[in-house]
Amino acid sequence: MISRFSFNILYSIAAILTFAGIILHVFFYYRLQQLFLFAPMPKALLVHADVFVFALGVIGLFALKALTFKRATQFRERRLQNIQILAAFLLLGSAALMFFFPVRNYWAIALLISALFDLVVIFRMPQKN
Repeated sequence: MISRFSFNILYSIAAILTFAGIILHVFFYYRLQQLFLFAPMPKALLVHADVFVFALGVIGLFALKALTFKRATQFRERRLQNIQILAAFLLLGSAALMFFFPVRNYWAIALLISALFDLVVIFRMPQKN
């Protein structure tokens, strides 16, 4: 089992990577394409550097959510956990959409829906003492 301190550090790193990937993609996508136009490495690896940073953060968040998942006993909590699982898969889907459709903003819609689901779960989940 992972300690609470390690979990908080890993979760923070994954969230920072996710946010950095979003910032890179939104503000520097076309600049990254021009910068790495004549690079000796495969172009797909360099052009999609923002997507790889985002995907690394998303995979980290998904893994930490999966590691700390405990099935609830009450119906209401199970329903909210199912919404949380759907939000985690939407987060993975947003990384895939960012990779396959880099110019379109389909990934942002999936990310927004995932964030809204997480927000609903945060406010509706009963507190544990």
